[in-house]
Formats: sequence, structure tokens, C-alpha cells
Amino acid sequence: MKYEEKAAIMQKGASLVFASPEALLDDDQPWRQLLRTYRKHVCLLAFDEGHCIAQEGEPDSGIYNYNYVEELRGILTDVPTLVMTATLPAEQRSNVLKILHLNPKDTTTVAQNPDRPNVFLKFVERNKPGQEGGNVPKWLQDYVEELQQQGTKAPKAIMYCRHINTVTRIWGYMMASLGQRAWVTPGSKKPSDLIVEMYQCGMTMGCQERVVDRFTIDSNLRCIVATMPFAMGIEVPDVRYILHWGLSSNITDYWQEIGKCAVDGKPGVALLYPAPSIGHTPTSSQTFKQLVLDIQDGKVTCMRAAFLSQLWLPEMGVQPVRSDANCDGLCAGQCRCNKCVCCSLCQSSCPCRK
Repeated sequence: MKYEEKAAIMQKGASLVFASPEALLDDDQPWRQLLRTYRKHVCLLAFDEGHCIAQEGEPDSGIYNYNYVEELRGILTDVPTLVMTATLPAEQRSNVLKILHLNPKDTTTVAQNPDRPNVFLKFVERNKPGQEGGNVPKWLQDYVEELQQQGTKAPKAIMYCRHINTVTRIWGYMMASLGQRAWVTPGSKKPSDLIVEMYQCGMTMGCQERVVDRFTIDSNLRCIVATMPFAMGIEVPDVRYILHWGLSSNITDYWQEIGKCAVDGKPGVALLYPAPSIGHTPTSSQTFKQLVLDIQDGKVTCMRAAFLSQLWLPEMGVQPVRSDANCDGLCAGQCRCNKCVCCSLCQSSCPCRK
């Protein structure tokens, strides 16, 4: 913390401080003493991305450091606390309240339906050995073809992967397939001219910042292949595809990630490709694994309803049932009935698909 920043706090010259709990309470920083000295001047303690405080019933599994969060609340015990997030299932909410030492009877929950009806949910089964396309699924080949043909006009996409080696492998495939078309200006070879980038923790901070800046500002960058934490706190309204290569850590994270799709309200597609095989997918959520297995086995008739049922809170009221009205099978062009704009499972039951 710079001297000017410390002076501003001490003189009440700062009305809003953005920081992580770790930054506030790190032993090498004077924040801890400042908090204890000036806590009477703090009027609100707010946590954004509150689902990261704890996940799946494990207090230390969230992105926030569990110990720092507890200590911060301990210092600011009498300060009103606000937790904000797009998704927080009931069990996870109980965990968060416990970590923050908040009595459920003394808290108020304001909750809305977390559905994103403009985002089509698509499930694609993993290629089997000997299947056409080999180890490269057709949907990925199709998107690479879009990039080849449309270049900087191709739909923007974020592809989430579980591991760095998967990120580099897929990015390498896309670069090799695109050849000279991987750059805005063929033959440029400048990183700032790439239309496909990767983002992972092995990159330098400077490279990570360059990728984020390009994706949020530069319209030429069309696709980022990234590990799961990418885009938290970043809003790019015109992302059309969210592509998952493998399962997210849990259903909450998955729904948070597809929330990056089509923020501008226009149609978007969230594609889930459970690779590698479900039995070896490194996800901490057995609930997510089982749901995907049920989808594969035909036990789920609507992906949207199945996911929302895991995220629903009592404060949201009764979970709405999507109208089953469908087309008459005489569509002249792309069908936009309730089934065809919901998910790939619903779409497959529409008469126009028979």
C-alpha cells in the first residue's frame, strides 16, 4: 500500500476501498492495524462473487481465503455485511453464512431467477474411438471453420478447460488449423494481431493483462481458450459462444461461466462437452457428474430445468415451468419455438426435428 493511500484512509479521504481479504490482512501490509483503529468509520463490508467464499460444503475450497474472511469479519463484527453473487444454492448459502458468522435469522436474502433464456444450452457427447473426427469434435472443427471464413467478424467465444495442458493443446490445434489466418494481418506474427489467444496461470502477469485488455477492448480478438477462472469480474457483452471442454468444478461455477454468454441480450450458445470421460473428469462435484451421466442416459428431458433446480432458492418462489408449446413442424427456416430455443434435449423433441 502506497503512503498516499494510507494517508487517504487515515484522513478519511477514501470513501470506498476495493481489496481482497488477503490484501487487507497480509502481515506485510499495515491494513490490519488500520482496520482495528478505524473500524468505527467503516459503514459496510461487501463481498462480490460471494459463491467463492465456500463451495460444495467445503469451507476452504472457495477462491476467497477462508481464514482471512473469518478474521476480517471478526475485526468488523458490528459492520453491516453484503454478499453479492449471481448463483448461491441453499446449502452453499448456509456455508457462507457460517463462515461469515452471520445468523440466518438476522439476514435478508434478495434473490431472482438466475435463468439466461437467451442462451441456448447444448450438450455434445464425447467422440468415441474410431468415430468420425477422431479426437477433434465436430463442433470445434466447425468453429475453426467459422474463424477461417469470417476472421475478425466471427462470433466471439470463450472456451473453458480444466487444465493448462488442455488449453495449450486446443490452442495449438486451432493455431495450426488457422495457419496465416490466425493473425489479423497474414504474416504479421505479432501477438497483438492474433484472433485466437490462450489464458492460463502459467503465463506472465503482463501476458494475462494483454489478453484481458484485448478481449474487452480490441474487437479483433475472437476466441480465448482459458482455464476456468478467466473472465471473473470481466464483462464482454458480445460473447456468443461459451464452450466447455470438460466439466467445471461444480454446477454453480458452470452457471457463472455461461453467464458470460450474450450479456447484451442477443442469442448465444453454451456448449457442454464432457471430455475426458466422466469417470475421470477432475471435478469436485458428484452432483454435476451425476447430472451429466443422467443427460447421457436420457434421464433428463430439459437441461435448463435440471440445472436451475440445483440453483433455486425458496426466496425465488416457485420454479417456473417452461411452456411446452411447440411448432407444428412446418417451419419455414430456423424454428424459434419454446423447445428449439431452450436446450438441445428439448430441441430434439420438437416436431420440426423429426
